[in-house]
Amino acid sequence: MFFDYWHFGGFVNKVAPTNMKYEIQTYDLTSRKIDIQTKKKHLKPIKKHKITPFIFSKWGLFHGVTKAQLSRGLTTTIFLQILLGNVFKFNTIISSKSSKIRLIRGGSKLYKDFSSSTSAGEISQGLSILYFESKGYPFCSHFDDFRRDHKVAKNGESPDFVFEKTPKDRILVEAKGSFVAPETASNLKAPLAKALSQLKSWGVKFSPPLKKSYAFAVLLRELEDPFNEESLLAVVDPEETEAPNAANVPPSYVRRVNYSNWLQLMGYNELATIILSDGEHSRAEHTFFAISIAGERYAIIPLIPVQSENTFDVRRQEATPVDIRYKIFPKLDRFIFVGMRLSVLKELSHLSTRGNLNNITSLETLDQFRDIENDDLINGSIFTDGSVIGEADIHTLDTVNSVRLKF
Repeated sequence: MFFDYWHFGGFVNKVAPTNMKYEIQTYDLTSRKIDIQTKKKHLKPIKKHKITPFIFSKWGLFHGVTKAQLSRGLTTTIFLQILLGNVFKFNTIISSKSSKIRLIRGGSKLYKDFSSSTSAGEISQGLSILYFESKGYPFCSHFDDFRRDHKVAKNGESPDFVFEKTPKDRILVEAKGSFVAPETASNLKAPLAKALSQLKSWGVKFSPPLKKSYAFAVLLRELEDPFNEESLLAVVDPEETEAPNAANVPPSYVRRVNYSNWLQLMGYNELATIILSDGEHSRAEHTFFAISIAGERYAIIPLIPVQSENTFDVRRQEATPVDIRYKIFPKLDRFIFVGMRLSVLKELSHLSTRGNLNNITSLETLDQFRDIENDDLINGSIFTDGSVIGEADIHTLDTVNSVRLKF
């Protein structure tokens, strides 16, 4: 993060997007599973299948992509660099000229082959998190962490995520993505077949079993591509049964990982470790700075790169709201932030100080994810788990207040 204030101010004001809504055609191809897995069978045409439009916002997509990247074992600083890079990259490559999601002209080849496939995969993973949020699965763990923590050996390629609605209702998801070159037919069968092979037999290795698994593919086309096909999202739901000697997964596991990862993004590394801890830990107080978003209080961390000699940590105990308003943002009109619903942090504090984090499954969540759409003040995305990401006018900090909580 080697921007000075002036350059980053321009970045926020010019690049941080309004909360534009997008639509993508969605196909449930579960009935075509055999065709997908059989080499000589053809999957197309798929237009005879029912099309369900999935509508999402640009900040919702950034939120999903960020959450998808959170369990890589990286430092908070690198996480923040990645997040800011995502805002720049995807705001650039996704067209703002069409409500049906499209890449900009030349977007399918804007990056080299490896970078292009990586970017497409990141968008697909982010959309998978958004999609299953909409289906009532707000909590997320990367599958390989889930597998390793429960001492299940790796046997071949594995899926991306475990999503949870309740401790007895968890699903596996493998997400694939690609950018389709103009005037060419998309290859939907290959990524779905690959995803199905990565899902096979994994869910039955755990108890309670992950009885549902989803192959998820997103194919994005360029703006003004004359080929008679839209960008699309496809889902396949194969069935599995439970196997003997399955690894037992504690009810609180996925939610602990979900909240720990987001708190790490916010820079509360000690607190992130406490959320995962089953044993005794030293008590600590943490300072949070809260602003009002959509009628509720959210503890936020501004993502502002500063020169090393001017580094200012809003989490330090002696920090004050005045410091946030005038020391971090002397020359910016808007800022990008991440945060967590304050009521969630208070409940985590309550559970932690009583040594009762296993009851994290009783923590109250929002009814559904929502977009923040107040272009003059705040744009962003709030997920069901209480996490928030967005950008805001500097004057939203005029009413910031500090809250200290024990963990």
